[in-house]
Amino acid sequence: MIRMVLSLWLCTLCWLATAAEPVRIGVLAYRPKAQTLAQWQPLAQALKQAIPERDFRVEAYSFPELEAAVA
Repeated sequence: MIRMVLSLWLCTLCWLATAAEPVRIGVLAYRPKAQTLAQWQPLAQALKQAIPERDFRVEAYSFPELEAAVA
């Protein structure tokens, strides 16, 4: 019983810790990064409006940077 309670408590703490982190949306920047960010920023705003308890951040990456971020 105590293990179950501790496990549940630990899962709750982990969930709370990750809930505070912004959701990172990585996009491939095949144009200049500033242009790519401007193009994708409305998505982050729409998601924030739909899910106000979470923060969303768009990050533009070159292809090698995107591969490294996914890894």
